[in-house]
Amino acid sequence: MLVSTLISGAIVYLTWRNRDKPLAAPLVVVTLGLFGWSLGSLLARLVSSLPTTLAAWNVALFSLHLAIVGWFYVAAEYTEHERLRRPSLFVALLVVPLGTQIVAWTNASHGLFYTPETYLTQGYLLVVGEGPLYWVQTIYMFVASLVPTVYIALNRESSRGLYRRQTVALVGSMLVIWVTSVLEVFDIEPWHDPSFNVMLLGTTIAVVGLFWAVVYADFLDVVPIARETLVEQMDDAVVALNTDQRIVGTNPPARVLLDLNEDVVGSDAATAFADYPALLDLSTTDEERETEFTLDRDGSRRRLHASSTPVRDTSRLSFDDDARLVGQLLMLRDVTTRHRREQRLREHERELEAKNERLEEFARVVSHDLQNPLSVAAGNVELLRDEYEPERLDAIADAIERMDTIVDDVLELARAGQTIADPRPVSLDAVAQDAWRTTETRDADLVVETETVVQGDGVRLQQLFENLFRNSVAHGSTSSTSLPAESLPESGGPSVTVTVGDHESGFFVADDGPGIPPDVREQVFEEGYTTASDGTGFGLAIVDNLATAHGWDVSVTESSSGGARFEFHVPDPDDS
Repeated sequence: MLVSTLISGAIVYLTWRNRDKPLAAPLVVVTLGLFGWSLGSLLARLVSSLPTTLAAWNVALFSLHLAIVGWFYVAAEYTEHERLRRPSLFVALLVVPLGTQIVAWTNASHGLFYTPETYLTQGYLLVVGEGPLYWVQTIYMFVASLVPTVYIALNRESSRGLYRRQTVALVGSMLVIWVTSVLEVFDIEPWHDPSFNVMLLGTTIAVVGLFWAVVYADFLDVVPIARETLVEQMDDAVVALNTDQRIVGTNPPARVLLDLNEDVVGSDAATAFADYPALLDLSTTDEERETEFTLDRDGSRRRLHASSTPVRDTSRLSFDDDARLVGQLLMLRDVTTRHRREQRLREHERELEAKNERLEEFARVVSHDLQNPLSVAAGNVELLRDEYEPERLDAIADAIERMDTIVDDVLELARAGQTIADPRPVSLDAVAQDAWRTTETRDADLVVETETVVQGDGVRLQQLFENLFRNSVAHGSTSSTSLPAESLPESGGPSVTVTVGDHESGFFVADDGPGIPPDVREQVFEEGYTTASDGTGFGLAIVDNLATAHGWDVSVTESSSGGARFEFHVPDPDDS
């Protein structure tokens, strides 16, 4: 009895010193209850007055009830079972202990708890005459102590490594008390010695078991956290650490990815992650962080994304106003495929940048080496008009002007193919209106039926619309200049109407001209393809290049009025 009192008192002190640990508070309640039970029983043996003995016994019974409430608290925190964590359950658990104390201390007025057969034998041994309410509280204690014990025993973590030892200590301790209580209450002790209380012996064994769980099974240091997150079906690897950087849980993907076994539970992160410096550095923080590192194993190289998330006790049973930090979760995801895709994208961007530089150099050469000589030739033609026949000089001037137009179109075509490096939000309505104002439109009409905003380059989008509008106005179809003469319908003239609107995957530009026959629609985007006497054949090639530079696809079909309709297919940014 004295040994039980001393050991339970030592555990109360030990757990109180570690009260910042996740399970310290509930274990304090349990061991404090067992301490009170042992101390009350000891005091009841040391006094020889029946009222005083009954008072000590009442205190012992209350302490035992308190231990049962704490035991529920332990099971709720250890298993994280929602049914055990309801505040209403703990309110209900306190009803019987408080009611027991009321009827026990007022027993003299009703005799429902202790019967008149209650007396002292040998001058100090209490013999209790059990009334009906005494049996009610006794049955309650048996049932109430068994329920959380079953929850702990059936906990799915109980068969794994260090948790198995913890479970054996917890369940074993409570079962010892339970069995010895049955022997004591139903008076089935084989030794028939009234001075020997087998239940107190069971309490001594139980507190020794709890002491072993705390000291040798790391009960306060390594407890399951975030169990609901560490589900077996998770594809991501997850490792749970406590505040001392000790591993308290892993899931199968983590054990496979990091080559760990189930016995790693309880190990220091420094030991378990010795081969993973980046992961070890991540485990030393109590803030949200993330990093990426490369894992080389068995000749293969994998790229991993790792993140650290603090785990806080948000239980309604917490004694603290603020959620207490109880550990952290390390989550690892294999991002090798994404990493390789990003590498290929970066390489592609470098290639596009180099291509853009080559195109810019080409444009510079064309501008300098061709336009300057053409300008010189045009100036000399004007000087010779007074000396030679004007008709011949007009032909030369027209040829020079034609060459100058081709040079301009080639420059625009080269620059149109440059990739958009810094796309910004652009209103299709606004850019279409701007393009219409800068294009010779005669008496044509523009109808804009869109409020769509796309990511792009506003200046180059305006060039795209200008080329489409120019062809529509001049030829009654946005592609007439790129069609063979025998395929061209009669011009729609200046009365053509051009419409800009939305379709299911982007936007369109359509006219009400004579349209484009299906058999030549694939040819309209070819560079230099034209039969018009004053055309260069670059207009729609420029449109195609500008669309490609934005990452769009363009196709031509028939409009609702039978004219030409150019559809631009714009990818959804969320799908990229």
